[in-house]
Amino acid sequence: MVKYILILAISLITFFNTPPDYSWKLNTFALALFILLFLFLYKDSKDKNQFNFNILFSISFLFTSFIYPVFFFLTNTYDIPFFVYGFNKEVINKSTMIALIGYNLYCIGAFNALKTKRKFTFKNKKYYNKINILIVYILFFLFLSQVGALNLLKSDYGGTNTWGGISRYIFFILIAFLWVTVIIELNNKQEQTIIRTILKMNKWLLCLILLYCSFFLIVGNRANILSLLIIIVGYLTMHVRKMNTKVLSLIILTGFFLLSLLSLFRINKDNLSEDIWRNRSGSAQSILSLGSDLMISNYTLYLLVDDANMNGYTYGHTMVGPILGVFPFMMSSYINISGDKEENLTSSLYITEKTLGNQDVGLGTNIVGDLYLSFGLPGVCIGLYLLGLFVNRMRIYASTRKLSYNIVYLIMLSWSIMLPRAEYFVYLRGLTWAIGVFLIISTFHNIRIRQKFHL
Repeated sequence: MVKYILILAISLITFFNTPPDYSWKLNTFALALFILLFLFLYKDSKDKNQFNFNILFSISFLFTSFIYPVFFFLTNTYDIPFFVYGFNKEVINKSTMIALIGYNLYCIGAFNALKTKRKFTFKNKKYYNKINILIVYILFFLFLSQVGALNLLKSDYGGTNTWGGISRYIFFILIAFLWVTVIIELNNKQEQTIIRTILKMNKWLLCLILLYCSFFLIVGNRANILSLLIIIVGYLTMHVRKMNTKVLSLIILTGFFLLSLLSLFRINKDNLSEDIWRNRSGSAQSILSLGSDLMISNYTLYLLVDDANMNGYTYGHTMVGPILGVFPFMMSSYINISGDKEENLTSSLYITEKTLGNQDVGLGTNIVGDLYLSFGLPGVCIGLYLLGLFVNRMRIYASTRKLSYNIVYLIMLSWSIMLPRAEYFVYLRGLTWAIGVFLIISTFHNIRIRQKFHL
């Protein structure tokens, strides 16, 4: 713990004495401290499975906060999309230090959670899953019939994504059921090797996974495919075979390349300025540029920090959206009753509206900027500390093999890469609905057991 506190003290002193003008040395110093914190956390975790939340989250956090100011700002300022719109360069130093302090608190939270000892292991309880698979099939084709495959293709590639209403809620239910069904199937069919486990899985479910991934790959939606694959790999590497560093490194490099390639095909030139398109097309000049999708989040971090410093904090107003989104139709009801605007309820819509106006293209957001916009540096510290504490406790509890803990941890794991470039509570709806689905499945499972044995 002492080493984390020492780096935190250094970071805070540096933060309060940060010069307004951009300093390459300061940002490089922050990057060095970040790497040191990561190595400390890696050592303290003592986890033989390298495919875990801490590592994936840290790699993504690295690109969303530290790579751009050190390796791109001086020589390729506008090589990353959206930076051509301009920003206040005087906030770069402070933004980098805020991100470093936030990551430091994340590591402290993770370290405190890792002291939790696993005192017991649950028996591998199996659940009847065929009905769940049928429900997922029905939801998937119902979703396609509601939204229309061609319309979805057009909206996702064009950036408009106008489908909503009942179709949106069908999709959210589909995602929750699919995640839980896949985790239950992996739990039911677990064998001693990954190949045997996959081959033993329900063939109809495997076909559905293939169909689901193929469809969203054609659509150009990377997040839905990535989250499902992370859940599957996460379970297999946690309970069947641990993943070593070499395999993880190969997967990360391949993933960066494929996601960057997919994003080049997905972007519609009509919705972006010619400068952005030209810079995006030429951004494959270096290996680090493969993470340009994540580095875009540096831009929103600078905008959000600058806005908070200039206009004051929103005190949670821009974090209300993901919380209201947990409850069906609550967002629209709140807007109708209060007269509030939707763009004021999430930091991503808030900063897009203020920067670009009412356009189809969104800037996205940044987890550090999202917390800072609402509550300043204390909010960043508390929020990321709680995140590190919560996720790592769930990881330890998931190792006990209790399915409910596995569902919580694996869903959080599925957000590990996207979370640094998203709102702090972005996972809340998916996690809550998945837990709700599992509770319903567990209830029917217990009823079925009682009826079978006449209890």
